[in-house]
Amino acid sequence: MVQTADLDELTSRVRGARAAAGASLEVSLGNLLRRMDRQAMREAELDRAVQPVNIPAVLFVVTGGVVQASTSAQALLGPEDGQVWHLGRVSLVPVGAAFAATDLPGIFRELTGLSGQGQNKLKTMGAAPNDTWEPTRIFLRSPETLSLVGSGLSGGITGIYLSAEAVAVEAGWISRYLL
Repeated sequence: MVQTADLDELTSRVRGARAAAGASLEVSLGNLLRRMDRQAMREAELDRAVQPVNIPAVLFVVTGGVVQASTSAQALLGPEDGQVWHLGRVSLVPVGAAFAATDLPGIFRELTGLSGQGQNKLKTMGAAPNDTWEPTRIFLRSPETLSLVGSGLSGGITGIYLSAEAVAVEAGWISRYLL
């Protein structure tokens, strides 16, 4: 026969177990919500750290068949300090005449004072009315910029517009971006 004291003790234990289970569940849910909040904050930070960049058409003047450096707009052709650009498209549009088959200007990764160095060449372009290149794994880090180099261009070409699209990534987020 079960005595009242035994029933009271058993009831008390069940209530205690329920209270402990409820508290444990509440703590677990609280931890889960905090983790979800941190994850949402990281995703929002990543959204701010990774932005598309449309690089407007920059005119490179051609004089005597030679592409001249575009010093006035050079700041538009590379990432700001603390950024990395992942190039997605580079386009060339000649001014004055179409590219001839022998017109092959080159796209270069330029470092200060190192314009047109062979080891920095990214792509030979031209020989098409409007030439577009869509690289997959080309990254520019500040202070690198895009540059256009060419000589022996057709006499009718008076300039070449270079435009591009990229994804700007804050340098601290590049590994996350690459995942």
